[in-house]
Amino acid sequence: MSLFELKFGRPHVDHRGVAYSSDMTDDEWELLEPYLRHVGKRGRRHGDDLRMVVDAIFYVSKTGCQWRMLPAEFGPWTRVWSQFRRWTANGTWSWLLAELHRHRRVEAGRVENPSMLVVDSHMARGASSGGVTFHDRGGKFGSVKGAKRVVAVDVTGLPVAATVVPASTHDNEATAAVLNEAGWWGTTERLELVLVDRGVTQRAAQRLGGSGRCRGAAGWLGRAPAR
Repeated sequence: MSLFELKFGRPHVDHRGVAYSSDMTDDEWELLEPYLRHVGKRGRRHGDDLRMVVDAIFYVSKTGCQWRMLPAEFGPWTRVWSQFRRWTANGTWSWLLAELHRHRRVEAGRVENPSMLVVDSHMARGASSGGVTFHDRGGKFGSVKGAKRVVAVDVTGLPVAATVVPASTHDNEATAAVLNEAGWWGTTERLELVLVDRGVTQRAAQRLGGSGRCRGAAGWLGRAPAR
């Protein structure tokens, strides 16, 4: 057993001469590759370096480094950055999340799409300079600059959809946005109940329940809904 395996407990993936803990295993790549190589009618075929590009994207996600600071073993950073931007713009990441979620549910003996979702949001503070920041008045910590992460999970705790909105976005609109994201890929076809954060107003919850996104009214996480 190599030192890499002892430290990280993962098979050694040595396709560049250097391996990182963020690299995919052979099994993980075998699962992801068919989805990522899926080409539309107008899309171009991916090169032989696609696995290296995906490993590089995961490296940035794990370390938080700048694109320009990618290790040279990954090749030109512009190649990685442009592929990431392309997949972000055409919805590949959200589609991939939905497909992997279905795969895991079927593997666990469940129906592909869930009948209940839980939606929650989390505020992430942003810097006062060096990029676009947003403002959220009031709240537990006072005025906050940053963004709001909104995630929808099913009963297994696995994420179904996720989105990022300005910190000033009310929970009503944030919840609707993540449900729209899930519905775009057909994940809400069986949806009957949505449990939402208590920051969602009762009227907004009723609208969600009668909007066609779910068959039943939405509920609340916490002791009482906002009025």
